[in-house]
Amino acid sequence: MFLPTLYQGSGAVLRGLEGKATGTPEEAWPLEPGMGHIILNLEGPGLVTQDAERWRILPGMVALFRPSARGTAHTSRMESPSGRHRFAILSATPAWVIEHCGDSCAALHSLLIEKENTQRCVELRPLALTEKILGESLLTPPVLRGLRPAWFEGKILESLCLFGAIAEPGAPPATVHDPLQRRVEAATQWMDEHFREDLDLTAIAGHVGCTPAYLSRLFKQHTGKTLSQKLREIRVSSAATLLSGGSDNVSEAAYKVGYRSLSHFTKAFIAEKGCRPSDWLSR
Repeated sequence: MFLPTLYQGSGAVLRGLEGKATGTPEEAWPLEPGMGHIILNLEGPGLVTQDAERWRILPGMVALFRPSARGTAHTSRMESPSGRHRFAILSATPAWVIEHCGDSCAALHSLLIEKENTQRCVELRPLALTEKILGESLLTPPVLRGLRPAWFEGKILESLCLFGAIAEPGAPPATVHDPLQRRVEAATQWMDEHFREDLDLTAIAGHVGCTPAYLSRLFKQHTGKTLSQKLREIRVSSAATLLSGGSDNVSEAAYKVGYRSLSHFTKAFIAEKGCRPSDWLSR
């Protein structure tokens, strides 16, 4: 399926799709190396792939991506219940960004201005309301056709400011705005709500919007624990609360927090609390 080009400049391109997509969901569109790409996904799930890496972009999310020089990077749509897909891809070379942003480049992410083709995908996060409105306007520009080149160029610069900004030097850390930390927190919240179920890494990864392998690495890097270890912590903590309440025996507490084997539950409890659940119960 052809991906319409909405704007083509010397070093900057804007492409977009709106409406009910035709063709196969596996159809992919290349993301050129040597350019930074801002992908705004308004409706319908999508993917960014290069080599063995895959990044899922859920509806209502934005991704900042820079392909490596090796291989070919692609973005593609996934099957959607409604069949509708709406997304925009803004691509620009470092030279174009530097020419149009000048001294303001110091506040932009390095993926947009670096010269080397080092593959990275960052800033995968939900779109704010104002950002969604911007994305909508890119697909349905509110200006006459003859004015669109100038209008699109201005919107590309606006998008760079919204999605390509980095924290100012000396600013206090704002973990609430850290997209990677938000993923870790979202994964933890998912386990808090589903800890009685078997660990489903694919479901958690889909919930936070990335691949299972990437989520596993990210979670370990940020927490020092694997997802399985975190789930064990949540289950045992809940079981300890039940045992302390006095209304459940060891077997009942084990079953209520998701364990089907008493021996596995005892082993997990000792690993987390340093004692057997029966000893905790008799405290």
